[in-house]
Amino acid sequence: MNRNFDEVIDSQKRMIEREGRAGANLDHAALKETFMRQLARSVEYLSRRDCFEVIEIDYNQLLSDPKEPLQRLREFLGITIPSEELESAIDASLYRSKSGQAS
Repeated sequence: MNRNFDEVIDSQKRMIEREGRAGANLDHAALKETFMRQLARSVEYLSRRDCFEVIEIDYNQLLSDPKEPLQRLREFLGITIPSEELESAIDASLYRSKSGQAS
């Protein structure tokens, strides 16, 4: 699932604060760089292994226009669940950490 790193970091920061826990002692830019580096390493690792198949789904597209990503997901998994059933599981109201917005 590909999602804007700034949104992920903001969401995690709020969750950690809400739970009263201490997070990583890194500023936003350093944390984003760490996430980007880890993702690049993971993608590179998976691409070198024939035993892994990977599908990339864009988070924002899944929320805004789910038909195409859900069809690709159905094909990837080899499932016959109707797209409408899969689509009904998407709850866009949970998308609270949007880039450039405080929530």
